[in-house]
Amino acid sequence: MVWANSAPGGVDVTVQTGAGEQALSGWCTYTSTVQGNPIGKPAPALGVPFYISPDGPHVARLWFPSYPTGSTWNVTVSCPNGVASTQTVW
Repeated sequence: MVWANSAPGGVDVTVQTGAGEQALSGWCTYTSTVQGNPIGKPAPALGVPFYISPDGPHVARLWFPSYPTGSTWNVTVSCPNGVASTQTVW
């Protein structure tokens, strides 16, 4: 699960990968690209590394300089033990 909230000067993104044996963990990457026409939208986030502890909690927070556009973003989180894709509006 991924969600975004306004933060000073940007967007605060929370990545939660579940619990137990099915939770994604380790050194992961975050990729987010806007659906549709990218003109006038913030730049995509491509392969941004972050860490999620295998011992929990399985949550990470990332911050990006941005502004709200109301656009749908395709998000992919890739970890050594799996990949999760979702969409979020920001």
